[in-house]
Amino acid sequence: MSLLRCLPMWIALPVLAGSDSKFAALRSAADPLGNLAGFVEKYIGDCDPGSGPRCHSQAISFRETSNGRRFVILLGDESARVLSAGRFDAARREYELQLTPFFAAGLYAVTHGAPKQTDTAGNPLLPLLTMRRKAPAERDASRLQRLITGRELRVEVVFTPQEVWTLPRKRGDRIRGIKSRINALQVTNGRTGEIVGSWP
Repeated sequence: MSLLRCLPMWIALPVLAGSDSKFAALRSAADPLGNLAGFVEKYIGDCDPGSGPRCHSQAISFRETSNGRRFVILLGDESARVLSAGRFDAARREYELQLTPFFAAGLYAVTHGAPKQTDTAGNPLLPLLTMRRKAPAERDASRLQRLITGRELRVEVVFTPQEVWTLPRKRGDRIRGIKSRINALQVTNGRTGEIVGSWP
């Protein structure tokens, strides 16, 4: 299984309108989030040492009301840092777009599942999600790569939070995040609105 490290900084934006019908149905049933970092901090419980038990109890209560619900976010141009171009089949006019499901939000992250290990630098490792799509006549492997490196792509994510994960690092500290199920995601061209990839 392919693994990739990622440490992006993502910004939550208003949700886009255009999508395919399957994704649109999931998105319409989800609660939109305007601030991913704020949601993650409340869910995990970003409590100072002297904040007392109330902060922790509020986080527990927030998790209980959030678990099992679907949320949707649109992530800004920094989302391109977790995208990579996969295989391009010129004969079939098909391409692959790969995404690492590590959505950073401040000191924490939302992930698809929970990472079990880190790389030598202490960054969490997660399996890639692969999107496959027919390529328009004008698109080749280099054009797809330019869309990624030019930060022209936007990612919408529908996810269901499940629990908090904690992963120790070799340098002695730890990283925390929200283990989630990614229900669906969609990648669009931020300039034209064209759908570039979707998963599953």
